[in-house]
Amino acid sequence: MPDIKILFRMAILLSVVLVITGCSFQIIKPPSPIGVAFRSHHGRYVTAMGDGDDWAIRQEPKVGDCAWFTQHHLTNGKITLETCYGKYVVAPETGFERQDWMLRQESRPGKCGQFDLYDLGGNRVAFKTCAGRFFTAGDGNWLPGLEWSVVGETDYMDSWEIFTVLEPHTSSIANFDSCTDEESLIRPIQDPSVGNTLVVSYVREAGRGCIARLEYDIVEWSALLIQLQGADLSTYTQLVFDVKAIAHKVPTQLRIELKRAGGQEVSILNVSGITTDWQTMSLDLSDFGVTDYTDPLSSFTDMEGLLFVLDANESEKTAVIYLDNIDVRRGEGNP
Repeated sequence: MPDIKILFRMAILLSVVLVITGCSFQIIKPPSPIGVAFRSHHGRYVTAMGDGDDWAIRQEPKVGDCAWFTQHHLTNGKITLETCYGKYVVAPETGFERQDWMLRQESRPGKCGQFDLYDLGGNRVAFKTCAGRFFTAGDGNWLPGLEWSVVGETDYMDSWEIFTVLEPHTSSIANFDSCTDEESLIRPIQDPSVGNTLVVSYVREAGRGCIARLEYDIVEWSALLIQLQGADLSTYTQLVFDVKAIAHKVPTQLRIELKRAGGQEVSILNVSGITTDWQTMSLDLSDFGVTDYTDPLSSFTDMEGLLFVLDANESEKTAVIYLDNIDVRRGEGNP
């Protein structure tokens, strides 16, 4: 007959394992994390401060890099907010003075870094903490050290507890991490009848995941087309992408095209300076100019296509380039 003490210890061990497992499942995020920013009732932006500010959460007048948070949705219905420092916004569980309720950052979210998100419509939200209290945006008249802070002290929702959600600072067009053509949204454009070839493949690189490899051999031109499916880029200011080439096949110039209106409107920008090392190209959308073969873009709404073009009249006839992390971004202070 089994020893009762052994069975008891096994039962305790099993219980501990189940609790740990349950906690692990609790913080798994089913959807992809998204970058968001929050504007307070006072017109300021919730911002994660650094070590010199004791990891506080305050409100700043501009949308800096640390005003953007990675919002993780949890399987228990709550959310966490990861800061630019790789920490998590955490609310106090108890407190007596207003200063006791200030939000800060911790290395782990724990119980009090998980919040109930209230969607109030019209991009307005509120957050409830583990203590059943709502985020409150302080104003500039609070006591020194508390001005423009964010606290979790009130158990009711009023204007100071309501925040406006801003769209992501950076929106991904293509990162190639699926190692596919994204259901034919990415494809080569070429005329093989005159001897143009473009071979597009997806290869893995350490530290990057999959990247796109474009090998050209052209008489006239070929291009990589990324369909934008009617995207609205009017609130963005930059097109950003990573690029490099292989030795002896470095293009002198790469032409970037943006298309809309059934291809009747096209604006272009030529990019040079590509090398055999990875570099990030940041192109201002306002710098895209006219072509000699069609009308320029009348707006950046309802966008249809982004093309990376190699033209034999402007660059080498053979080249191999790699692309990664194609994004559009908003400049600081332009939410």
